[in-house]
Amino acid sequence: MPTNHSLTRQCVIDIEQMKVNPSDLSRAGQHILDWIACSSLGRISQAGTIYNSLIDFSTHNNASKTIDSENQKCTAIGGRKCQWQDALSHNGALGNVLEMDDIHRSSILHPGPVVIPAALAIAEHIDANLQDFLTAVIKGYEVTIWLGQIIGQSHYKYFHNTATCGSLGAAMAVCSLLKLDQQQTVWALGNAGSKTGGLWQMRNEKVLTKQWHNSESARSGAMAAILASQGLSGPEFILEGPQGVFSAMSSDAIYERPSAMNIQITDSAHSSENAVSANSGDSLEHTNIANNINQGSGAGSINHHNWRMYDCSFKPWPACRHAHPAIDAVLTIFEQHQLTPGADLLAQIKSIHVDVYKDAMIFCDKPNPETELEAKFSIQHALSAIVMWGNPELAHYSPGAFNNSDIAMLRKKVSISTNQAIQDKYPQHFGVKCTLQLHNSRLLSVALQDTLGDPERPLSNAQLNQKATMLLQTSGMGQRNIQSLCHFNWSQNTSIHTLTQLFNFEANTNDV
Repeated sequence: MPTNHSLTRQCVIDIEQMKVNPSDLSRAGQHILDWIACSSLGRISQAGTIYNSLIDFSTHNNASKTIDSENQKCTAIGGRKCQWQDALSHNGALGNVLEMDDIHRSSILHPGPVVIPAALAIAEHIDANLQDFLTAVIKGYEVTIWLGQIIGQSHYKYFHNTATCGSLGAAMAVCSLLKLDQQQTVWALGNAGSKTGGLWQMRNEKVLTKQWHNSESARSGAMAAILASQGLSGPEFILEGPQGVFSAMSSDAIYERPSAMNIQITDSAHSSENAVSANSGDSLEHTNIANNINQGSGAGSINHHNWRMYDCSFKPWPACRHAHPAIDAVLTIFEQHQLTPGADLLAQIKSIHVDVYKDAMIFCDKPNPETELEAKFSIQHALSAIVMWGNPELAHYSPGAFNNSDIAMLRKKVSISTNQAIQDKYPQHFGVKCTLQLHNSRLLSVALQDTLGDPERPLSNAQLNQKATMLLQTSGMGQRNIQSLCHFNWSQNTSIHTLTQLFNFEANTNDV
């Protein structure tokens, strides 16, 4: 239906008309648990250490001032109490360090690492209740994903979608918490969009800029909402205006009202395209995954009342999502043909060829990774590590792993090319075709349209908890807090501090 409203105002109007039900709150809880687990290990990374020192810097500079506990009631991952600005900046840098954060395919971005820390810091600062926090996260995801869907694929060539779109999502989440009216929310989104950015040049250099992008995006969005609450106006037509985001940052943006862009999850798990195709011509239908979708269990459901959050994927492995289809395909070949990883299998492999979509080539064609981050963005390394050690683990992307001489030799046998049929279905589907050729001339091949963790093939609640437990244990959290987080009651009417009190990694003395 034609409208004279700006895209941002129509988005706000549509969100105002949508309802949040208990199942939506529980789904948001899954994303928050996933973010906490990813951030917990991110906190002991190089970037985490740097951002922890930011809290030290802030505290030192305020040493001569009186900072009462009321102003230091926000929680950095790890349990440290600080001011909301420091908690937001610190937590905003951690969610994507491991490359295990949630992802939305058609918008090609990761909502959680930007939206959740912004909402969390402000929720603690204003003593919000848990349900208001969860609702804010849902609305923040909605705006982030919606903008990613309409900003166009050309934007992704130069810009880090998570940062550019996430800033408006963070603003929406904080607007929700502060209970701003429609006009104030439009101002906040306009100002967040007016300074948004994040260039991909960082991918060409060995730097930590991605963490800076996410942290600043979350902070900028939160500030836009806070200032709007005090009357700071902002441009309503920031997206489609003549000097707006679309004109400056995209050549193929979609100028449509938000509701027209709402992409539904379809029950494609039973279709032949979504089946696993083996070289023998047989197909294996993922009946257990299809049942999960139909029953609304796990991390995917077709009955989701239109919130885009349900279209997100959860990552099962510690690598760039563009590498996951190839990982999934090789693991499927292993399962189908009962292959055992190790030196014997490595000696049998003559070559591995992977057909992918263009962005997988652009981001993950790295035959000689020199850092942990580059290893996580290397299809060659990911597949070589599987051949040697089996199911991907964090240790498989360490210097000891990517510098292993056997792994380096096998990486040279992995070739990658783009496939037009796969490209035509991207980004709605992250497809792949993978072929292993053995020295005895045997060919083992698999084609996948969707990857484990996608809405069509969701992780179960048990698998999500297993992932969280692994990351939290590795980061040093006590078992009692891990269990409390994995079984947290997201529907309870309680303070946000009921959740954040579990962020303390030092409280191991009461564990049994």
